[in-house]
Amino acid sequence: MLDLITSADERRQAAEKSRRITARANDISRYFRIMDGLFKPLFGGKLKPTPLPPTPPISQAYIEWSPPLQALNRVVRSYLDGEPLEGWALDLLAQQPQEEVDELAESVCRSLLAARDAAVLRTEQRLKRYVARSFFDRRLHDDTLFAVRVGMAERRGQATTPSAPGTIRAVVFGGLPLTVAGNAGEPDARPVLIADEHRVTTRRVADTSRYGGSTDLFQAEVPASDNEAPGLCTIVLAMAPTRANRPTRGRVGVLRHSVPISQGLLLLGREVFGGSFELRSDGAGADLPPGQSGTLQLPRIADGRHASYVDLCFSRFEAQTDRSSPRESPGLSGMLGKRPADIEVIGSGGLRVVRVFVTGDDDLEEFGMVPLTVVNQGTRATLRLVGVHSGLLLGPIAEAAGIATVLTLSGHRLDQSSYPRLAGLGRDAIAAIIAGEAPAAAALDALCTLVRAPPDRTGCGRLPHRSWRAPHAKTANCPMPRASSTG
Repeated sequence: MLDLITSADERRQAAEKSRRITARANDISRYFRIMDGLFKPLFGGKLKPTPLPPTPPISQAYIEWSPPLQALNRVVRSYLDGEPLEGWALDLLAQQPQEEVDELAESVCRSLLAARDAAVLRTEQRLKRYVARSFFDRRLHDDTLFAVRVGMAERRGQATTPSAPGTIRAVVFGGLPLTVAGNAGEPDARPVLIADEHRVTTRRVADTSRYGGSTDLFQAEVPASDNEAPGLCTIVLAMAPTRANRPTRGRVGVLRHSVPISQGLLLLGREVFGGSFELRSDGAGADLPPGQSGTLQLPRIADGRHASYVDLCFSRFEAQTDRSSPRESPGLSGMLGKRPADIEVIGSGGLRVVRVFVTGDDDLEEFGMVPLTVVNQGTRATLRLVGVHSGLLLGPIAEAAGIATVLTLSGHRLDQSSYPRLAGLGRDAIAAIIAGEAPAAAALDALCTLVRAPPDRTGCGRLPHRSWRAPHAKTANCPMPRASSTG
């Protein structure tokens, strides 16, 4: 019996026999011949044969309910339900020839969303919402195929076919607003962005010069979906001319979701913050104690061609109150799924941005989710998570990463309660420099933050200015403080 089940030839022969029996039982011409034979004697043998109705065309060949078809059905239905695509199904499909999977995916999507003749639509009432969506969502068929191809392409380690020139197509999470950023093409310009055939207002990125960014950066906010149960969806973006008969200016470099830090937050049915993260009741972030690890389940943006990323913004503060005691530079490590994460640490004053790059080589369990584990390797300092962003880098990686960095740093401000502490650390840095000593990293970072911040934002006035001249002997041997990286 097991041999019959696992044998492809036996299944094919059984399927052909079943189709022959079904075709004979459903033969409309045979049915009319039988009925004519029954009623002809009743009418004295003068009954004319009843004309046959037209035979509906067969739109597709029969397909076997094979393991690849089961996997594809699972992937398609997961996307239509707005859920992450299951890794086991994508892995199985990635082992099949590309042409066969494409043909199978086209058949399944056409049967579910275009012809609407799939037998499962008559047996499972909840699936009828797919039919309802297909009537008013003209792109549902194409978007579903795109999401399936993106998921499979990552498992194969291949890039998907590029979208139409000037068009960006990506799988995003509909439950959060989408930030779009890029180069406007000229200083102070406001390019025109079209998102899903709707015009979206753009604006300049604030304070770009503070972080080494150019003055022609723009950003826009695409609102979240108004669906009651938002999930994965596909968005189409394009830049448009500002006026008729004018060339299109601007280029999108970053797509990003900003994840709110709140207690009990669920996205895509997963708890976002777990492990040892302690979410603060005042909304100031989530604390990660020394030596502890916290987990994150974040929605992912992907297009099958470019690298995704996650930015985790940590504020650095000391657990001890005695400034004379040696200060510890907080250490941090991360795991992406089951592998060590490829991270980059970007510093700006009292803020540390830990960037995690996500590619198709990371072999994540589900497509559409980024599972992260963050470990505070320090022994005294508590790390406070104050910002979480998940995005996609488009175009040249260095240029897109720079835009993402400016976008992250310009969007975060230290709260007013942080400035008195920064002022104390800043004075420590100045005192160390005057004494010809290298200031501690935390003190130098605090000083840089206060120098960059306008006085009306510090809430504590300017640092006291004193005229001084360092002794020449000490100046000659003074170790130069090492500047923190600004990404």
